[in-house]
Amino acid sequence: MGYGWWSNDIGGHYHGTKDDELYARWVQLGCFSPILRLHSSESPFNSREPWVFGKEAQLSSTRTLQYRHRLIPYLYSLAVGAATEDTSIVEPLYYDYPTRTEAYSNKNQYLFGTQLMVVPITTPRDTQTRLGKTKGWLPPGRWVDIFSGVVYDGDRTVTLHRSLDDYPVFAKEGSVLPLDGKIGSEIANGAGVPDSIEIVLVVGANGSFDLVEDDGTGASIEDVTLSTTPIRYDQSAGTLTIGPSSSALLQEREWFVRLVSHTTSDVSVSVDSLESVPNPKAQSGRYALGKFSTSSTVIFNLGPSPSLDVVDPLPAVFRILEDAQIGTDIKLKIWKSVEQFGSISLGIIISRLNATGADEKVKDAVEELLFADHRASRV
Repeated sequence: MGYGWWSNDIGGHYHGTKDDELYARWVQLGCFSPILRLHSSESPFNSREPWVFGKEAQLSSTRTLQYRHRLIPYLYSLAVGAATEDTSIVEPLYYDYPTRTEAYSNKNQYLFGTQLMVVPITTPRDTQTRLGKTKGWLPPGRWVDIFSGVVYDGDRTVTLHRSLDDYPVFAKEGSVLPLDGKIGSEIANGAGVPDSIEIVLVVGANGSFDLVEDDGTGASIEDVTLSTTPIRYDQSAGTLTIGPSSSALLQEREWFVRLVSHTTSDVSVSVDSLESVPNPKAQSGRYALGKFSTSSTVIFNLGPSPSLDVVDPLPAVFRILEDAQIGTDIKLKIWKSVEQFGSISLGIIISRLNATGADEKVKDAVEELLFADHRASRV
């Protein structure tokens, strides 16, 4: 509260004990903080670089740091808001939900800017499931984990389980999240104005975001010349409208759109209402719209009133069982108890699951997925 521009010394500054899992979780928390800083006192045993930790933590942290780099367009836009409108990048839930007691009781959980909600994992993972666990409140509406793509019903408290590769970060219907368009090996050092932007879109409600940038000159906010690119999503029309930019930091920019938990092949792109563009193709839910003038208006059309997919939870349940450090016989019992999910009532599925004698921690992780989205269990 009142402390929205902050950082901590990721990994700890003094003393402590080396813990690969804790380090990786700390880096994930730093990714979704206003400032990310790997920093410690001077000691040959206090290094904080990812490559001095175990392979699993190193890979997890590397992916997290790369995603942090991709978040710069979002983070910078929020930073401008902090400087010009006194808005905080990190806010408690009760700022948006002041009448709900859950917004006060879930004290670790927070809003990260206008588009995301984070539920940090702050305890070690279970030795059987190999999953970290945390509890959080999903406000009313429908929410999507931006990394796993699992769709959750809101207005309830949920227990969340995540591997070290994953972290509970949610976006509600209508969220519009701008990222640097470069992925994988394309990601490089530096923080110049990106020549490509990926918009992560969660359909289901109207949404908007103003992408704010500058050319890197000016010592204070009063001296900086800002360029704003409006991004607007209309749910009933199913259109995402991008631009035009208020000033030309770049002559052209390439645009991508990633649809979270929405699958469709019937999309189209138009530019300035005149130019017809070939229909973009999707790769892993990511559509390449093309490269256009920053003074143009680009419209990505999904068709009227698109909705979030009803995601089958069974593949994710199978992965949990496959990775679990438990006997193969009990794994098979659990799988047999749930494999008819969607074709028989959820009550019968849970009754069968309870009859397996499985450890409560394993059942808890499975039940999270079975109860995530009520639409999937309708029979």
